[in-house]
Amino acid sequence: VVGLIGIGLVDWWTGPDVNVSVGYALVTVFAAFSISMRFGFGLAVVVAAWSFVIATWHPDSTPHMPTVAFNTTLRLLFFLLLAAGYDLIVSLAQGLVNGLRRGDIVARVGGDEFVVLLPNVEAVAATALLKRVLGAPEVPEANAGLVEFQREAMDGAPDAIEMIRQADEAMYH
Repeated sequence: VVGLIGIGLVDWWTGPDVNVSVGYALVTVFAAFSISMRFGFGLAVVVAAWSFVIATWHPDSTPHMPTVAFNTTLRLLFFLLLAAGYDLIVSLAQGLVNGLRRGDIVARVGGDEFVVLLPNVEAVAATALLKRVLGAPEVPEANAGLVEFQREAMDGAPDAIEMIRQADEAMYH
């Protein structure tokens, strides 16, 4: 909050000619990640109101300045949407880790993609386990693709990239 007040004062002193929305966004996103999304959203609303105050009541404001306030609000909401997406990814990762067995491996391999290795599990049991984990109420909705690999069949087995491609294809079929 102190950082937000400081940026707000700088914003007032510099007037509408200097855009400090990145500073607002950094403080708001930091608050959303470290305190809560609700708190971050509340700060975004305060920042939007303050931007409107500067755009309309600052001595140096011009008639087009409410557009600047609107753009600042959109930028802040965009950052908050990114933070919400991050929270969904964290929820999915926690749900996977908490729902799987000790010794199972969960790895994030892309923006919203995870690989789960279930050693010593037949395909039918793996499917049931993943359905149970992904169906848990605390886990956000997700798709899964299953690729079976048996250690005994090492000759001619697909490499990791091919297995991820197969899982990706299975996820949408």
